[in-house]
Amino acid sequence: GKGGWEGTGFIHTTGLFCSYQNMAGPGAKGSSYIDRLAGTILSDAEGYQFSPEVLNREQVQAEFKIRIESATPDHQGRIRLTLGEKPAGGVMANLPSSLHLAHSSRTSPVILPSGMFQSITVRIETGDLKTIRLPESREIENSAGSFTLSADNEDGAVIIRRELRLDKEMIPAGSWPLLRELLLEETDARGRTVILE
Repeated sequence: GKGGWEGTGFIHTTGLFCSYQNMAGPGAKGSSYIDRLAGTILSDAEGYQFSPEVLNREQVQAEFKIRIESATPDHQGRIRLTLGEKPAGGVMANLPSSLHLAHSSRTSPVILPSGMFQSITVRIETGDLKTIRLPESREIENSAGSFTLSADNEDGAVIIRRELRLDKEMIPAGSWPLLRELLLEETDARGRTVILE
């Protein structure tokens, strides 16, 4: 629409990622979390009007509305949409604070709270807009886990799918470069940016 975008989101969280604690409770606790989540999935997005389908300590499934009021063309007539680097409550938010991606080596093992799997799909209806730039599809698999990114134009929409899987709770110091490789791909801005015109 004029001056912005609107859409629908769906969240399904279980295990370590279960967002029950963030959503259950009095007042606007759930709405506040959904708003924060939307903005960390897609930059500048606001989340509101969430409808839980399942809400318990084991899993959460909920639908919600999204709006982006600032996704207007720049001086070149282009719209830049960026997926968030660290989705609220996701893999990056659950890593030990001692991990620093700038460090290429470690002398101690990485201890994770559990194996983790995160899957994010963003579908953008492009209408009359032309796709100028999509992230480059890629897939990496090693002994620490895997990272998969696909970006396609399908039936008048851009569809971006990102999956990050970390298989082990304990990663030896010598395997840090393998884990780091996956996390660098997850946070790389080039793999999170769509440009439309």
